[in-house]
Amino acid sequence: MGQLEGGHAVAFSSGMAAIAAVLDLVPTGGRIVAPEDCYFGLGELLADARQQGRWAVDRVDLTDTASVRAAVTGADLLWLETPSNPLLDIADLPALCAAGRHAGALVGVDNTFATPLLQQPLTGHRTAAAQMTGFGAVLAFEVADAPTADRLCDALAVIVHATSLGGVETTIERRSKLAGQHHLPPGLLRLSVGCEHINDLWNDLDSALQRAGRITSAAALAETGLPTSGPPDRRR
Repeated sequence: MGQLEGGHAVAFSSGMAAIAAVLDLVPTGGRIVAPEDCYFGLGELLADARQQGRWAVDRVDLTDTASVRAAVTGADLLWLETPSNPLLDIADLPALCAAGRHAGALVGVDNTFATPLLQQPLTGHRTAAAQMTGFGAVLAFEVADAPTADRLCDALAVIVHATSLGGVETTIERRSKLAGQHHLPPGLLRLSVGCEHINDLWNDLDSALQRAGRITSAAALAETGLPTSGPPDRRR
């Protein structure tokens, strides 16, 4: 793993254990700069710590490099995540890592979505396609609204409606239903692609999209009071 990352590797039992170990390097009363859009578990951990008075936490838009540079002045830790979870925002890693080092802050990067096969934060590159050799197995897309997204998830047969990602099975989830995710569009769905045959996934997703769309259209028509099927009533 160290060779893949371009540095040294330490193994943890979970991603949250690794995140907590890095955050514990920040002294009580220190300040952490973290993304507005980030892994839910990190956001909850930072919110709890801030409420308890352990750290000051500033959440910033990582796509706004100038704002991050300004925020990191005097910070103890700059936490980066690119592509972000679940909006898949792309941050300029070389510029932000340099800004963090210049400010004297520790710099941590959650590289979950890209993995060291596609992006190596320890060695740097240059945004999106330039700093990644591929786009990974996680994507996000948006449908009309939350009810449509929920109906789509319920209509899937192959793709699993679950929070987990990175496994052999393809999973999908409407992230905005979780507490603390109010910055996300209500109809945003995160899809983690597994090892199933691509045609099975396309067919499953296409069928669910059509079904969710039909139900949405029928519901909208019902609200107008017009008939949802059959010829118009021409009786006098």
